[in-house]
Amino acid sequence: MKKVFIDSLKSLREARGMSQTDLDRKAGLYNSAISHIETGEYKPKEDVIKKIAKALDVDISQIYGPDGKTNRVEMLRLKLSEVEERLNVLYKVVDSMNDFFERIDEKMLYDDEEVEKLADKYLIKVMRLLKG
Repeated sequence: MKKVFIDSLKSLREARGMSQTDLDRKAGLYNSAISHIETGEYKPKEDVIKKIAKALDVDISQIYGPDGKTNRVEMLRLKLSEVEERLNVLYKVVDSMNDFFERIDEKMLYDDEEVEKLADKYLIKVMRLLKG
């Protein structure tokens, strides 16, 4: 996470007389989330940053610091991170489906009922992956 972001967040929080725990609670985050963000241990997603901005009663761009370039660059980084996470889920779905098809290739000749049960199991797994 960029130092500008971290410094802006800390500055806005302190200006409102809020502790890290106060902001965690007001933003609906887990305990120590703000601490992890301010130390750079955790890079929050856009939805978390929106919650923080709302809890601080500021526009999201204020958290990114004074220049608009930082805002746009950080927003693009966040979007890229979200895309990567979605791609990872899709890779897991593809791996799961390939595993299913490998398993049924030999079983299909023997027991249709077993294949149907396996298909149900994998369908549930895929749906869970897609729901996140």
